[in-house]
Amino acid sequence: IRHGALPEELHGAYMRNGYNSALRPLYDYHHFEADGMIHCVRLGGDKVRYGNRFVRTKRFELETKVGRPMMVRISDLTGIRGLMTLALRQVQCMMGIIPGSGMITKGYGTGNTSIILQGDKLYALQEGDAPFEIRGLCSGAVETIRVAEELVEGMPGASSHPKYDQKNGYLYSFGYQVPQKPYVTIGRYREDGSLERTVPLMTVQNPTLMHDFAMTENYIVIMETALQFDFKNMVVNNDNAITLNKNAPTRFGILGKNDTDESKLTWVELPESCWISHVANAAEVDGCIQVDAIHYSDLDFNAPNGEEFISERNLCRWMINLETGVAERATLSLDGLRPEFPVINPLYACDADYKWSWMLLVDDLANPPKFSSVAKMDMNTAARDRQRGIVASIKFGHETYGNELIFVPRFQEPERCISEDDGYLMGFINDEANGDHTSYFVVYDALTMDQTPVCKYRLPQRVPYGLHGIFINESQFQQQLGITSPPA
Repeated sequence: IRHGALPEELHGAYMRNGYNSALRPLYDYHHFEADGMIHCVRLGGDKVRYGNRFVRTKRFELETKVGRPMMVRISDLTGIRGLMTLALRQVQCMMGIIPGSGMITKGYGTGNTSIILQGDKLYALQEGDAPFEIRGLCSGAVETIRVAEELVEGMPGASSHPKYDQKNGYLYSFGYQVPQKPYVTIGRYREDGSLERTVPLMTVQNPTLMHDFAMTENYIVIMETALQFDFKNMVVNNDNAITLNKNAPTRFGILGKNDTDESKLTWVELPESCWISHVANAAEVDGCIQVDAIHYSDLDFNAPNGEEFISERNLCRWMINLETGVAERATLSLDGLRPEFPVINPLYACDADYKWSWMLLVDDLANPPKFSSVAKMDMNTAARDRQRGIVASIKFGHETYGNELIFVPRFQEPERCISEDDGYLMGFINDEANGDHTSYFVVYDALTMDQTPVCKYRLPQRVPYGLHGIFINESQFQQQLGITSPPA
């Protein structure tokens, strides 16, 4: 430990997913395509235990056995080389060397994006593939149990950002695919984790990289953006197959949570083409659907690794009028801050009265730019005056950077928390000063936004930058181990 003490109420485990290539890439490398690795910090009393393990996908098992990459990567899909790569993969599929189409076949993704607890089971997720059931161990290690293909029966895959409805107990997700319609299918899951039904969306016009979606009390909102899979553009313009097509419309699709088909799906076209990455929150407000999310005006998947995030972006609020079918956008963050990974108190999801969001901000002096601080935004104030939206920020330290910090309520019992922002921010940061690359697990006070962490633990090895994480309390941790009653 380097500072402070772990709060007594934080008893359980923090787990974070992310990219970490097991093999040296053959060509260019994009971090989105690397093998998934789960980093787990086991929390309890005055002890913190750390462990990590690869998500042992079918791709991981195949490629580590062969000793080289075999499946199609994002970086492969550029120009004539991309066309030749796809042709070679089809031949390999026909010969039975690799399965399916050579793109993502269930179980052959990376499992590198996020983690969710559904029922008493943990799953590692990557969009376009089936969930991978995992299990955290008391030592901090994580083991892969199986590919949960039954959870995407009739779907092309599962979203990296499923939404849990606290009111009705259902979990909502979606899957998207490239080669043919339906490009998007919505899935609804029961509390026990089983798939209840699917709704194919044939009116989605283009194969879109759809990373997230929004949910309100009564609606699902999907986002068909201008970031699309365009193989003609790949060949003709020697570009990546994933490109922001500024001539393509960006649309919100609004579907009732209880709709069993898309007959009542309403499309609302936005006045500009863009990509929308992460949703902070959504709610129903005065006859409108309010969506708060990260808006990209541009994005380049051919940029050197990590530099696609140099693109200008902002946290924005869309108000979708259900009667007129018109959507208006307001920018909440200041230009130049380029926020990402917005999080909220999960107890306030779909709540029209929610007030707070926390997000990472970029340091332009880092090469490539990295996230050097976390900011706290008053969403109501930002909607009126974005100059005053950010009320506080915490800088991680000199040449110290991080990724998503999740919000954890201070107490498991909501009534014990004094306010919506009464809780902690937790995650990993890396000190890169003098080439040290020392990694720390940190916990900050989300209420006070004190610059000094509540606690800071030095980890035994470097933790690569990654994506999304989860905190599970001790009871949930024991349940995912198959123990119904935690030990005394």
